[in-house]
Amino acid sequence: MNTIDGKTPRQGKATVSEVILDGKSVSDLDLVRSSRFFDGEWYRKSNPDVDKLGMEPAEHYLWLGWRLGREPSAHFSGNRYLTRYPDVRVAGQNPLVHYLRQGRVEGKLVEPSGGAAPVFSLAGRMGNMPVGSMPIGNMQQGVPEAEIASLKSKAEEVADTTLVSIIMPAYNRERTIGKAIRSVLSQSYKNFELHIIDDGSSDSTVSVIKEYLSDPRVHLHLSQHKGVCAARNTGLAACAGDIVAYLDTDNVWVNDYLAMMVGFMTKYGHDVAYCADEVKGDNGIHVRGRPFDWNDCLKGNFIDLNVYCHARSLLDRWGGFDESLRRMVDWDLILRQTRHAKSIGFLPFVGCSYTNGSADRNRISVKESRAFRHIVVAKAKNDPILPGYSIVQDVQLKFAIKIPAPFDKRQEWGDFHYADSLAGSLNRLGHQVRIDFHGDWDNASSFDDDVVIVIRGLTSYDPKPGQISILWMISHPDQVSLEEIKAYDLVYVASLSYANFLTNVTDAKVKPLLQATDINRFNPERKAPAETFDALFVGNSRNEYRDMVRWAIDAGVDIAVFGTRWEKFVPKELIRGENISNKELGGYYKSSNVVLNDHWRSMKDFGLISNRIFDVLASGGRVISDQVHAISQVFGDIVPQVSSADELKKAMQDLPKGEQVKTIQSNISKQVRALHSFDQRAQTIVNDVFGRLGQNSDALGAPGIVGKKRRLSVRAIVRKDREFPQASAFIRLVCPLTTDRAYGEVDFSLAPARESFVRSDVAIVQRTAFDSLERAEEFVTFCRKNGVRIFTDNDDAFALMDERHPEYELYKPRIAALDYLLSHAESNWVSTKPMSEAYAQYNPQIIPNHIDPRLWRDYRRTLKASSGPFQIVYAGTATHDQDFRLVEEALDHLARRHKFVLTIIGAVRKPPQKPWLQVLTPPQSAQSYPGFVHWFRRQGPFDIGIAPLADTPFNTAKSDLKLLDYGALGILPVVSDVPAYRDTIAKARCGFAVENSTEDWISHLSAVFEDRARLLRMAEHSQAYCYSQRSVDRMYELQRQYLFS
Repeated sequence: MNTIDGKTPRQGKATVSEVILDGKSVSDLDLVRSSRFFDGEWYRKSNPDVDKLGMEPAEHYLWLGWRLGREPSAHFSGNRYLTRYPDVRVAGQNPLVHYLRQGRVEGKLVEPSGGAAPVFSLAGRMGNMPVGSMPIGNMQQGVPEAEIASLKSKAEEVADTTLVSIIMPAYNRERTIGKAIRSVLSQSYKNFELHIIDDGSSDSTVSVIKEYLSDPRVHLHLSQHKGVCAARNTGLAACAGDIVAYLDTDNVWVNDYLAMMVGFMTKYGHDVAYCADEVKGDNGIHVRGRPFDWNDCLKGNFIDLNVYCHARSLLDRWGGFDESLRRMVDWDLILRQTRHAKSIGFLPFVGCSYTNGSADRNRISVKESRAFRHIVVAKAKNDPILPGYSIVQDVQLKFAIKIPAPFDKRQEWGDFHYADSLAGSLNRLGHQVRIDFHGDWDNASSFDDDVVIVIRGLTSYDPKPGQISILWMISHPDQVSLEEIKAYDLVYVASLSYANFLTNVTDAKVKPLLQATDINRFNPERKAPAETFDALFVGNSRNEYRDMVRWAIDAGVDIAVFGTRWEKFVPKELIRGENISNKELGGYYKSSNVVLNDHWRSMKDFGLISNRIFDVLASGGRVISDQVHAISQVFGDIVPQVSSADELKKAMQDLPKGEQVKTIQSNISKQVRALHSFDQRAQTIVNDVFGRLGQNSDALGAPGIVGKKRRLSVRAIVRKDREFPQASAFIRLVCPLTTDRAYGEVDFSLAPARESFVRSDVAIVQRTAFDSLERAEEFVTFCRKNGVRIFTDNDDAFALMDERHPEYELYKPRIAALDYLLSHAESNWVSTKPMSEAYAQYNPQIIPNHIDPRLWRDYRRTLKASSGPFQIVYAGTATHDQDFRLVEEALDHLARRHKFVLTIIGAVRKPPQKPWLQVLTPPQSAQSYPGFVHWFRRQGPFDIGIAPLADTPFNTAKSDLKLLDYGALGILPVVSDVPAYRDTIAKARCGFAVENSTEDWISHLSAVFEDRARLLRMAEHSQAYCYSQRSVDRMYELQRQYLFS
């Protein structure tokens, strides 16, 4: 019989404490019995010894079970509770009782047990005794000394005839692998071979391994990075042993591990055997291991691969590791082998020490999804897999949809209806779905979710390890940083063009997934309202006179407005209500002559199509919208687009009339409902999720695009010395050629020079992409052979570089390559007039630099007059030490009269020590141009941006980009009066041009300091100029005349 502290648990009623709750004395036993977190039947089935002891489940749990790590139900994990709150464990309190009496009041979190195997705490059972110093027999107290001696003796007996093959995969484990290898080489059992497979490490792991290759038993296999399964299979293919064992690089075997396991397997004829392992986690040390039961193992793996051995014959018959899995691969192998093994043995001693720290981001259990457990279980239940069977048909996933809407106001939020429709579609595909409202995203149920879908609003979410995290960007794309995007496993963008942009600026998994319509709510069968309207507009004013409503009134359109806060903009009689129920909206759309729609400015720039267009068309209605190029790309000419009152008036007049209207709209409705339903979007999401789990779904999602014309294939060839191209590649090619306007005509991709020999319609070689004349010649030959048109793009005057330049020798072969390409290109683009003069012999075309609002603009931020010390910024590449000296004396002088802070970002390598100067260093995530811009936007706010620049021949060819950088952020530019800036300042009045003298810098900055209102007006004007006159949409218009000539 089990004992606790030398005492035998009595049958009958347990001794329990009592407290007063709600005026009544409630015992621990009654408290546990009545709790939803205790399941007596589940507890009995999970612990057969309860019936043998003749105890009631709740009584057993209180007296004995919790001390042995038994869980009270699938909904509450006492072990995880004690791990999360070590003070409860140290106090020796029952975790469930503590939670019921204190924890829930204190807001403590609970996690489901999930039916996982119990984890036994060494610390709780053995006090403060150092575990590492304890002998093997005492660590688990499960193997008598005589048996240990017998197993070691048996191992010695078979040592000459029993070879053990040890498989050790390695990836970037320079710090830990040496210790793991030494634990193998120090084994008392010597007849083994150690196969170490390096999985494409980028650190010094291989160098560490080579230190041990003098031992002939150690073999190194080098492979490309394909994952742990492929690495282990490489080792298995090379092994020659009778018994196979596994050891990972962060694990250490005890010296007698192999001897004990070989003796155990050979003495009792086991073809599978395992023992216990010691787990060192963030919250202490635990021992894991228990006797084998296949059905229990199917519920949750309790065998660690590092203490698992099997006969070679099982490998030959049932195969190795499933390379489609990226997590729980050991569980998959163990279930498959133990299902077919003849004899399975558990040896109750601790053979291995394992570190399971959550801080290790490379650990599979940290970075890969727990949803793989569903795949493993489905495989095991259907082993062997028969032809025609798809695992995904037996897998039900748990989805959580996080939305920005608060629960109490959910009916007022479109995001809720959007999520509700998506949830219904996922439900119909057989999956569980929960909607989490703002403020409750991290609820107790969220721990067990397989997939989290974030419908992004204004609040960001931190993805949790172990879950497949999906971001669906349907609004406010300007508020989502590149760092946030990279944190997700998959990012959906409701824009074709912006998805294309992101694939070229980040290595995150980004895909286009347009918005959708709920065909159960929006279809031609919806009941029409009692009153119908000629022109219907549904939407709140947002405290502004929205263009579409203003145009309609100016054009004399009979418009009916439903929405809030319109009173100060439109006549009262036009406001027909504050809202229309989502359930009735489809009928209004269908019955109206036309529905009017418009977009946020950010949606236009990012190419996001309003969800209302999908709903109206699905309902069988007609819609007129403001101009968004993506509408034509997706719907062709189905949706008229206007940009003025006159255009709206004409579009209304041109609407089809008569009986043909019903037929036309019915056909459009069918097409939209077939391509753009939430059912189709849900199927696409499920397919992608199963794809991440290594499974292919037979169900197809609709493409979601109405017949697109063929686009011009344009490939930009760039210099890529680091992880990302140079800034000019983004500014001059990626940004303009992925705008929403460009996307409808251009299929753009970015490639480093080493990957340039790929067919396309047009190849644009950017700056000095090729490092030698020979490579440039080969490229021109390839293009001529394959009909590829060659363009060049350049924004630096390399033609003016000579031996006096410090980097001349580095650039000399690249300049030769550029000159050769210039002479063989169809079109050569440069950024400034001086550059066109420098390259006049090649007949260049001037395409000035422009700014991309998708990177630079915060659409929710309005400029405000500042108070306190003026904030000045000087940003740029760290090559401007000489230029800074032009303004340093002036700033010293001004500091005696005005309070200001100058922040230098990159521009000066060795800034002086000044009380008015500070240096701000961009983080690693801001090293690429897009990353820097997103980071720079979040700094400040700054009032003034300075750009001192020496008037040299090389600088003469520079562009006015610094004016645009500052202006785009609402920062007033104060710059040197040099050719790079002079013309733009004179024509656009978007800043101050200052002569390069101390006196003139003092004069201009003093004038700015003394009139904050003027500073704000000029900053607003500068910003307006950038986005109205120098946006990349205009740059693309210049480029397209050459691309399509």
